[in-house]
Amino acid sequence: MSAVENSTGLSPAFCLGSCLIVLTVLWTVPALADDESPIILLLFSYSSDHPWVEEEKEAFMQNFRLESPDAPPPRVEYMDCRSWPDGDYERRLLDLFSYKYSRQRLNRSIDLVIAFDIPAGTLALANRKELFPDAYLILAGMMRPGNNTTGSNYSLERTGFIQQRADPYASLQAMHNLHPQAGELLVLLDGTPEGRALADDLDDFASEFNGQFNLTLAEISPGRDIGSISRMTFPSVSEERDLLILCGLFGWEGDDFPANCSQIGRIVNPKSQVPVYGLWDFQMGQGIVGGCLASGRALGERAASTASAALRGESLPQIQNIFPILKFDSEQMEVYGIAEPALPAGALATSQDSPIQERHASLMSTLGTMLLSIVLGLVIISALNIRMRSVTEGELKESQGKYRDLSLQLPQTAFELDEKGNMFFLNRFGSQALGYTQEDLQAGLNVLQIVSEEDKERIIEDMRRTIEGSPQVRELALVRKNGSRFPAIAYLLPAAKGGRAVGLRGIFLDISERKKTETALRESENKFRVLTEKSLVGVYIVQDWIFKYVNPRFAEIFGYSTLEMIGKMGPGDLEAAPGELEKIVDGLTKRPAGENGFRDGVDYYEVRGLTKSGDIVDVQVFGSITTYESREAVVGTALDITARKRIDEDLKRARDEAEAAAKAKSEFLANMSHEIRTPMNVVIGMTSLVLGTDLSPEQREYLLTIRKSGESLLSIINDILDFSRIERG
Repeated sequence: MSAVENSTGLSPAFCLGSCLIVLTVLWTVPALADDESPIILLLFSYSSDHPWVEEEKEAFMQNFRLESPDAPPPRVEYMDCRSWPDGDYERRLLDLFSYKYSRQRLNRSIDLVIAFDIPAGTLALANRKELFPDAYLILAGMMRPGNNTTGSNYSLERTGFIQQRADPYASLQAMHNLHPQAGELLVLLDGTPEGRALADDLDDFASEFNGQFNLTLAEISPGRDIGSISRMTFPSVSEERDLLILCGLFGWEGDDFPANCSQIGRIVNPKSQVPVYGLWDFQMGQGIVGGCLASGRALGERAASTASAALRGESLPQIQNIFPILKFDSEQMEVYGIAEPALPAGALATSQDSPIQERHASLMSTLGTMLLSIVLGLVIISALNIRMRSVTEGELKESQGKYRDLSLQLPQTAFELDEKGNMFFLNRFGSQALGYTQEDLQAGLNVLQIVSEEDKERIIEDMRRTIEGSPQVRELALVRKNGSRFPAIAYLLPAAKGGRAVGLRGIFLDISERKKTETALRESENKFRVLTEKSLVGVYIVQDWIFKYVNPRFAEIFGYSTLEMIGKMGPGDLEAAPGELEKIVDGLTKRPAGENGFRDGVDYYEVRGLTKSGDIVDVQVFGSITTYESREAVVGTALDITARKRIDEDLKRARDEAEAAAKAKSEFLANMSHEIRTPMNVVIGMTSLVLGTDLSPEQREYLLTIRKSGESLLSIINDILDFSRIERG
């Protein structure tokens, strides 16, 4: 069997049959090429330092650059999911991706999304209309819905699946064949989607191994000490019937988790060595004997080829399959006495995580090339040495002259010292900076005379290390001849003659201005930090929908502490009404920051927030787009206007009550005036009629007085009516 056949485990006939099947199910994928460079996104389910992700990314980048050299570098996101995200975490991811990759922000849509593994693939597929409506999706490491998911309503247009699953069945079968005496098998799983898929697979075929060994499943979740498994009992384990472990831990991590898979066996059974098998290629070299292993590198390579083909507009099958490979570590095989002929057919025996069959030929070729290069290099170097020897002395003198001229003109303090620290060379700049003349050097000047008292011990130690061959860099304080001091950085290099260290040379770099700038910056930072920390106005910095900084007042407004908020909460956790923050973000991203700094500018918003205790608080928010830690962020202030709102409402209520009272008074006066004026007119009229009859002088005087008084009262009533009309407007 050839090396290629060994590396795939597939016969040529099978490969030909697979190709024919693929050709019958090809889907036509529209070309993604456009006048503009395509926008490509890599979405990884787990953190950047997960070994599986490292393999996927490295393989993808290498192959994608080879196949699509003109394509722009992809954008990369890590979901950092050790288990399928809960609702809050998933919502934050969706908010983040909606903001970063919105059509409005990019002025176009994402063209191609490559999502690796189940969490990323599920999120991209379930939310493609909101996140990536025009993108072609490549879902690597995820089974097509329908194969492992029922009732899915996902749109599968412009979607390709690269299916790869670990094969616990083949691993268990190989373990039984290699250890027929084993009586117990412990399978360790975690809560990742990959771990749950393995648990489902094991449930399907576990009964087939009942006659071979007792199968025990144990889920290791974060926070559970793996040492607790050592307290499990395995009744079938004896001198004749051993214990085996299948390590299916994919995303589990923690301080109490062993760094090497072989340590798991010692924790579970400290009395004897326990063979540990695995399911993923990244576990090779971590102490596993082997197994039927899925490969992150193979997944990354296939995803890169598929992405390049999609960019070229080629037709792609909707489903591609990558099959795991039986692979074993030859060093672990030797530990447990497993001979290579005992391995299953088509299995690979590897050393140092490298397949022997795959690397043997290339290694010999590489060694031959290296040997030829070394021989040719030695011949060339020898010829050059013979030719150059005649001119070396002259060039050396010329080089020394150039060095001395450069040192003399250098705008920094250049110096040379002997082994005892006596200075025998100081350039012009150094003489001016330190105040010492050439006569001072001739009279004897030691470096300790120009170094501050507190730095003398350190400079003596640095000189010793430099003369021994280790260059040193030290920040210290230098003392001028007049006694004044200034900060400097000393760069010390060994000086040799005839292969022996005879002293050192170096440069003193004056950093007075830098120190002044640092001091001013530190004072300014402290000043503004004090102002911010003591401010009665809340201050915040938001990046990726997470609070990167809040001052105590901001946290107090919402009833939290700064420790509870910074790095753990986002604006979405403080919303009283959904959608208010989207309004703010849209307003900030659609216009440059600082365009309007007044209260009526669109940088200011009034929103309602939710405190820790569940109360509603009214907040006036100011925000501006800025750069924080080299990335885009929103910085702003928040003012609690709850009390002001309450006062405004009280004033409005009091005003309404006063206006109602005034209106009632006016209506009362108007009504009363009408009711009084009517009988008064009657009195005046009847008095006038009586005055027209025969009356005695005394009676006439009385009636005239009545009429005059009535007319005066009527005039007052008319004035009251006029006042009421004025109040009513």
